[in-house]
Parts: sequence; C-alpha cells; structure tokens
Amino acid sequence: MTVYAMNLPGFLAGRSLLTPLTIYAGQTSDYKELALNIANFPKFLQLAFPTAVLDHYELLKRGLMVLTCLILLAGFWYLRRLDLIPQRFLVVAT
Repeated sequence: MTVYAMNLPGFLAGRSLLTPLTIYAGQTSDYKELALNIANFPKFLQLAFPTAVLDHYELLKRGLMVLTCLILLAGFWYLRRLDLIPQRFLVVAT
C-alpha cells in the first residue's frame, strides 16, 4: 500500500499500476552485486574473501541469526530478573 501511495504522482502523470513492481523486478536482473557502494557486513565479507563468501554465505547467515536469537533471549532473561519500576523501565527502554 505504501508503494502505491508513494507512487501517486507517477500514477497521476500516466504510469500504470504495475510500474512500481516492474521497476524493482527489472533492477534485480540489472545488478548482480549484494550492495552497490554501501558498507555492510556481506559486502565486507565479499571484499575480504572474494571466492569463499558466496559459497558459505548461507551457513554464515544462519549462524548469525542463531547468535542474534541467543543474545535477545539472554536480554529478555536478564530483564525478567529485574524489578522494573517505572524509572528503571525508562532507562532500559532508552
């Protein structure tokens, strides 16, 4: 819905309703890189290990997702042990 709301000027100028979807679908075939001139973790790995990264990216992705879940669970476990008075809740939320 947001995509169509942001493309309202294009619709008013005569574009079709499928234009927002076809533009992004076309870009997936034009650009084969993970990121174009953006510093992010997958791009760093691709630059550091040009041949090995794409072979092991799925394993790395799953490992990092498990690590993220473990960190979140540890944080929730720690917060359950605290006596969250309103002032402390504000500090934790901040």
